[in-house]
Amino acid sequence: MSPLKVRRFGQTRRKLAVGILLCFCAPGFILTSCRQTDRKDSDADARTTAAEAFAANARLSKDPRAAEQLIATLKDSNADVRRLDAEALGEIKDTRAVEPLITTLRDANSNVRNEAAIALGKIKDPRAVEPLIAALKDTDATVRANAAWALGKIRDPRAYELLIAALKEESDYMGKASDVGAIGNINDPRAVDFLISTLKDQIAAARQRDANELNKGMRTVNPQMITLYDPNFQLGIIAAEGLPEDVLIKILNKFGNKEVAERFLNHQNQKLDNAVNAWADKHGFTVTIETVHQ
Repeated sequence: MSPLKVRRFGQTRRKLAVGILLCFCAPGFILTSCRQTDRKDSDADARTTAAEAFAANARLSKDPRAAEQLIATLKDSNADVRRLDAEALGEIKDTRAVEPLITTLRDANSNVRNEAAIALGKIKDPRAVEPLIAALKDTDATVRANAAWALGKIRDPRAYELLIAALKEESDYMGKASDVGAIGNINDPRAVDFLISTLKDQIAAARQRDANELNKGMRTVNPQMITLYDPNFQLGIIAAEGLPEDVLIKILNKFGNKEVAERFLNHQNQKLDNAVNAWADKHGFTVTIETVHQ
């Protein structure tokens, strides 16, 4: 799963300003002068724009000096500056940032904590495992979800039991989805049985919900259909994606429908592609290739 991002009003305009700056300024100029503006300018918007330009350039240049300055300003009084710095450090992946980012997981601002969790997941340093486990109890659902995502990226078996415990306590759907996805990424042999169990439970719950709504006259569907947008079904899909290929193929043949087949087909995995094509032939579907222009 990709990490959840919190987008804020006005960010598109600032990104446009950053793009213009990057077009007209040499990387070295931005590296020095934009951060100097950040230090001197007391206006919050101007400082944020300068920080965003610096962070964007740091991601492009991968200059070690940029990491040093970003680490230094993780304690800036402006939350947007701290957030941008944490995001850039995750892109640079400099391990010197691990301890400062761990500290930032306790920032007073949830958007800053969120970016710190994502950054630690991108750096994949095992020192972050225990602090990220603690972040699974954060008061903000997005931070909890991204802490789980980061643990799944680091793939340390120490997180397995605690992710299962977090899943049982989590009330937010995206938090549950991140927990299940992380469990699927962790190298623990127990994960296969857990994910199969989760898949069966969630699909059964989705089918029951469809049947209940049909009985109440809320929707006219075949009671055996699993609704694509049902949160139980979606959790089942996420659980399935963490399983080995052979198990996925067995699940497709036993529980599969059109949505499951399409999800598996887009894994860019030849073994799954062959299984989905065989399933489609058996159930009267035609697999077509759609070109997406970006």
